[in-house]
Amino acid sequence: MSSTARAGRGSSRPRCLALALALWLAPGCSEEAPPAAEVARPVKMIEVGQGSVEGREYPGRIRAAQYSEMAFEVPGRIVEFSAKEGERVEKGQALVRLDPRDYEAKLQAATAKLEHAATERDRAKILYEKQVKPKSEYDRAQRFYEVQAADVNIAKKAVEDTVLRAPFTGVMARKLVSDFENVQAKQPVLIVQDDSSLEVKVSVPERDLTSRQGSSRDLAEISRRIRPRVVLSSVPGREFPARLTELAEVADPTTRTFEATFAFAQPEGMNVLGGMTAKVLLDVPAAQEASGLALPISSVVSDSGDEPYVWVVDPATMKVSRHTVVLGPMSGSEVRIEQGLDAGELVVVSGVHQLREGSTVRRLER
Repeated sequence: MSSTARAGRGSSRPRCLALALALWLAPGCSEEAPPAAEVARPVKMIEVGQGSVEGREYPGRIRAAQYSEMAFEVPGRIVEFSAKEGERVEKGQALVRLDPRDYEAKLQAATAKLEHAATERDRAKILYEKQVKPKSEYDRAQRFYEVQAADVNIAKKAVEDTVLRAPFTGVMARKLVSDFENVQAKQPVLIVQDDSSLEVKVSVPERDLTSRQGSSRDLAEISRRIRPRVVLSSVPGREFPARLTELAEVADPTTRTFEATFAFAQPEGMNVLGGMTAKVLLDVPAAQEASGLALPISSVVSDSGDEPYVWVVDPATMKVSRHTVVLGPMSGSEVRIEQGLDAGELVVVSGVHQLREGSTVRRLER
């Protein structure tokens, strides 16, 4: 029995050590995991005093920035198309030829007449210098020579006009006539375009152009303000930066819209062709009120029992804070802020009901 008791006392020592070790480690196991980093909520925001921004979409059709519908200056029968549809061409390269034989024959005849006129002029000059013939005959021979020289130049140009050459480096986009067809002067024969730079023409409503602050006609400045982007119908969800290159001064009398042209580069790795449909996205600044600061109504939170407030973003930390505001008159989808904000502050205009004091946000890209 005594030996058994001694064994029992000896076997309890390892268990005590194990228990002590477990108690020593327990506090470490009970420590809480560090809190997960807050995910920045994507929101739309505007800078107060720069006018609120409303997104606009305008449908249009793509075409090459350089586009030429080519035609011969003279009539004739086509004998050769040197370039195929979709083939790249260099500036000055021959694209299509007419049968030149009739025009070459006319050039030969005009040249022969010119040579005869030159002989007659030289003969009249000699007789005039010898006082055999009056100066009037020499003058008449000189005028006849000049007329014949003009006819030769016209005939030479007609021969040159039997060949259509690429006006710039680009693509032979489309044939408008058949091989060996007889065509008239000025009849469109083919289309050449430079697809390295594309453009979209859209009709912009009159109301959206009233936001062009002041009388500035600087297209670069307007582009910076409205931030144009092109979305291709065939590639939804992707936006390609564009720039305003032309803006009509006079509105269409029927639709009261202004034609605007936006240029953008050929997207890398894509083959965007003329005729494809697209839309232009613009951030159109709303007109500023005479006094106060205008904001979209969607930016103002007005819960029951609370004064109206907006969420202001700290640009350094991208965290929001609540600013109580005094509202003025409403105009359409906007409201004037009489008090509570300063020009230049960033205000959240979307998702305002999902925010709380100190929430982290990021600018939502369209």
